[in-house]
Amino acid sequence: MKLSKRHSEFVDFYFSTKFNKTEAARLAGYSEKAAKQIGWNLCNKPHIKEEIERRGKELAETAGATVNNVMVEICKIAFANPEDLFDEEGKLKNINDIDLGLACAIADIEATKKVGIIKIKIKPQSKLAALDLLGNFLGMKKDKLEAPQGFGVIVVPAQKPVGAPVPVGDEGKEESTAETQRREGVK
Repeated sequence: MKLSKRHSEFVDFYFSTKFNKTEAARLAGYSEKAAKQIGWNLCNKPHIKEEIERRGKELAETAGATVNNVMVEICKIAFANPEDLFDEEGKLKNINDIDLGLACAIADIEATKKVGIIKIKIKPQSKLAALDLLGNFLGMKKDKLEAPQGFGVIVVPAQKPVGAPVPVGDEGKEESTAETQRREGVK
């Protein structure tokens, strides 16, 4: 089914506003007050939904976005090692010397200079989000985590807090944990 001019504009704006239904509806000329509901309704109309999917696939193909490429990029973020940002002496590598695979795991770099000292903040992409996406793709996402078969759990009794009384010897007299640690030479 061919889209009306207004529906086609809505789809155009939907992509240009980074998939913001409300803003796309408003820019396509729909009522400001009803834009949120109209945007939602339009995205659920079968012929508009099909056009959004068709254009999305077309854009992905043009950009070379394949499932494999997307998974490779997610893996780069998920398995990035921040230690690789530094050289053998512990100094931050020049940005041109950082592996491209690691560079994609960086969300932002901010440099400030105060009194001749340059301070660099590096904000990584979310490793947990990347691992979550990867887990979902691989079918590892479950509502409840279960330990794999053969995975044992060892229960270790909690230590008493420092200063708490503990029984000593046969006489049953108590001394504090700190005293016991001193007596036994524990630091």
